[in-house]
Amino acid sequence: MLVTPPQHQTSPPPTGKLLLGAIGVVILLALIVLLGWMINNPMLKSGFPGSPATMKANTAFCFLLSGVSLGMISLQSNLKTAPFRKKLKYLIFSCSCLMLLIALLTLSEYAFGWNLGIDQLLFQDAAPSVATPYPGRMGVNTAINFVLTGTAILLLSHKTRRNYWLAQSLGFIVGLIALLALIGHLFGVNLLQRVVIISSTMAIHTAIAFTLLSGVMLLMHPQQGFMRSLTSPLMGGLMARWLLPWAIGFPVVLGWLILRGKQYGWYDTAFMSALQVIVMTITFAILIGGTAQSMNRINAMLRQSQVELRQTNENLESRVAERTAALREANDRLQIELSQRQRAEQSWQESEERLQTFMDYTPAPSWITDIDGQILYLNRAYIQTFQLPEGDPIGKTVFDLYPAEFAQQFLDNIRMVAETDQVVEATEVAPRLDGTIANFLVYKFPMRSATGQRLVSGIAVDITDRQRAETELRVMSAVMENAVEGISRLDSQGRYTFVNPSYAHTVGYEPEAMLGMDWQQTVHPDDVEPMLTAYHQMLQDGKVEAEARGIRKDGSQFYKQVVMISAYDEQQQFNGHHCFMKDITDRKQAETALQNLAHKLEQSNQELQIFAFVASHDLKEPLRTICNFSNLLQSRCGKQLSDQGKDYINRMQSAAERMQTLIDDLLSLSRVTSQAQPFVPVDLNQVVERVLSGLEMKTQETHAAIAVEALPTLTADPTQMHQLLQNLISNALKFHGDQPPTVTIGSQWIRQLNAKGSSTAEHVQISIQDQGIGFDEQYADRIFKIFERLHGRSEYEGTGIGLAICRKIVERHNGTITAQSTPGKGSTFLITLPIQQPA
Repeated sequence: MLVTPPQHQTSPPPTGKLLLGAIGVVILLALIVLLGWMINNPMLKSGFPGSPATMKANTAFCFLLSGVSLGMISLQSNLKTAPFRKKLKYLIFSCSCLMLLIALLTLSEYAFGWNLGIDQLLFQDAAPSVATPYPGRMGVNTAINFVLTGTAILLLSHKTRRNYWLAQSLGFIVGLIALLALIGHLFGVNLLQRVVIISSTMAIHTAIAFTLLSGVMLLMHPQQGFMRSLTSPLMGGLMARWLLPWAIGFPVVLGWLILRGKQYGWYDTAFMSALQVIVMTITFAILIGGTAQSMNRINAMLRQSQVELRQTNENLESRVAERTAALREANDRLQIELSQRQRAEQSWQESEERLQTFMDYTPAPSWITDIDGQILYLNRAYIQTFQLPEGDPIGKTVFDLYPAEFAQQFLDNIRMVAETDQVVEATEVAPRLDGTIANFLVYKFPMRSATGQRLVSGIAVDITDRQRAETELRVMSAVMENAVEGISRLDSQGRYTFVNPSYAHTVGYEPEAMLGMDWQQTVHPDDVEPMLTAYHQMLQDGKVEAEARGIRKDGSQFYKQVVMISAYDEQQQFNGHHCFMKDITDRKQAETALQNLAHKLEQSNQELQIFAFVASHDLKEPLRTICNFSNLLQSRCGKQLSDQGKDYINRMQSAAERMQTLIDDLLSLSRVTSQAQPFVPVDLNQVVERVLSGLEMKTQETHAAIAVEALPTLTADPTQMHQLLQNLISNALKFHGDQPPTVTIGSQWIRQLNAKGSSTAEHVQISIQDQGIGFDEQYADRIFKIFERLHGRSEYEGTGIGLAICRKIVERHNGTITAQSTPGKGSTFLITLPIQQPA
């Protein structure tokens, strides 16, 4: 059956009621969406259950404004009262300007990164279905369409010939953007739905509403602008109205049907390509067949006319007597034949125009050449796809249009068609309009011109993306098959649909044996309920990480760490999840051993602290007895003692005092953890002030100069902060050499990565710098160890415990302490502490 255009339609159908109906649908749709935002109904906002995008409240409000404006324009011509028409015109202007203002402000937010507070002015978009940093904001393509729609409405409200052309052009662009979004939803192409990656997706009912608005703007004045050609009752209008549905609907429907068949697994990629070629070939054949049939009918009429004319001439010669009547009769027949010939020529021309229009609107590049590669015809898709030199390409050869390496492959395939007189299928490489090199699946088939000249026509399909996708799919399949980590895919019922070898071997199966198995068979019965909880968390967040005990085929247990990620089909409907598994049995065993060891160490540490405290306390009693009796001996018998005896008593008292200091320092070291106070906000400026007050006599004796910069407030143990700073400052005053000590106390803010390395935490670094004797930095870590001294007791007093106490205090506060020094040039102690202690 050949497809032919309608023959009896002479004028376009009336559009008045159709326009009002479309406007009413847009207004009703906007009100329904606003109601959905008011009652927080996801289905009303998204258009249908499970849709990944919603129509924003601002979008619905702008649709309401545009529908009301267009409705008032339609009613404006029916009003007879001039004042009321003027008020209506003012309302149209106000609604259009408000819609333009909202759209332009939204575009400025995207362009300059502003947040003007208009996105959620009507309703809050607390939990958007599609991840976007701008909740409640309409997409870039939606805002552009409203700018175009508002401008078109303003143009339509001022009825001039130029305005009709501009308004219809803007309406056409609006419809084109909406059609791209609809195709994006139909084929699951997210880029067509949103244009900009960070913007919101255009919802499907938003695209439908824009399509209706585009039709209203195009048909508002169908006898004006370029729509006059489409609605004309002449042959051009008839051809346009007949071919447009084919040009728009046929590629979309064909592509969608083939894509769905591929997705449902009815056939593979090769069959899909073959099916597409077959359908398009049949369609072309039908149109070409219709054209050929019309041309054959015209030729038959012409031959019949020639035969009848020859018979008429023979009758005229043989019937001279009746020439007047015969001449009149022949003239009548000639007029009829001429009329038939004119109709036949007109039919042939119409058929030629139909074929030309169909080829121009075919989305695949098509062409016709002679057997030497001379270009005779190129359709629009060809010119738009390939990077051709300037000028008219008709009459040039493929070597004039392409580099030799490309042109030669074209010519070889053309001559193969000419030699075999059969269809040739080949893959050719050619540069596209953007300069990139692409692979094309090409079908070239023989044909002949009206004069019998052998020609070659062809059609090309860009398969670059398809080949790249096939390659990536093969690579990903190989990666998943050979991955060390266990990878699996489960359907919505929790049954395995894919298992890689690592996953299967971990649980003691072969991959094929696990297909269709329920996940509960691989989980310890006591851990099924926690895994169900993790599964529901995944449904809510899209991803979850959990740990559980696994069961192997032989019944043995192991610990596993799993990451579950939700999976969706092309319609964004949940259809299962991916599971990534790692065997952590060794880690769990190590953690258990480490916990046991830590518990034993904690018990041992507590026992040592108690022992240190008791021992230190018990040691003080004999020391006090020694000190007391030595003092009594010195006071009562001092005159009777020799100088050597007095020296012995002094040495005994000095040793007892050193022992007393050592015991006190040991108690201080043990009390860092045993008698620690809770963390509270501590102003370090006040702590330093109290420390310096206690060291005032030492400062005066050494003539020290101490400079203190502003210090922060942090959460800490105030007593231990006082002890920390006192030990460090007193050390700076003690190890000063021949010159009076100079001490500088300062701080600076720093940021450090937290334990996970994904965020930062506020820290402060306190520096205590002196110009004293210093030390060799190779001993920088040694000085913080207990009883470690770099100088003899005869040079500088002390027990060697002070810096060990400092490090223990800093470590309790989750900080670090380091020292930098140069002998003879002083030292700098750096203490890094968190501003806020972790909970």
